[in-house]
Amino acid sequence: MQSLIKSGLIYHIGGDEDTYEVISHQLNLGPAVFELINERCQNGPDAVSGEYIVHTIRNMSQFKTVTKAKIEKSIELLIASSDIYEWGTQQYKSL
Repeated sequence: MQSLIKSGLIYHIGGDEDTYEVISHQLNLGPAVFELINERCQNGPDAVSGEYIVHTIRNMSQFKTVTKAKIEKSIELLIASSDIYEWGTQQYKSL
């Protein structure tokens, strides 16, 4: 289990229980990325940088071991589904 956690594929939900959750774009990573971008865009006119997204997502306890590539893939999937769009080079806004 520890290798799956270190790989950013699952995270330990907490406590002494052996409860884990899979990290996936559809289940939790995509919604977290979207919520971050959407919240930042509602609170200001600026787009959100890709580096800020990666840094902030990886500061969340459940995503601390998720790779940058996996977060970037989640951003790409959000763009493909028209939930967000690229405003400039690695700058993102929500609709």
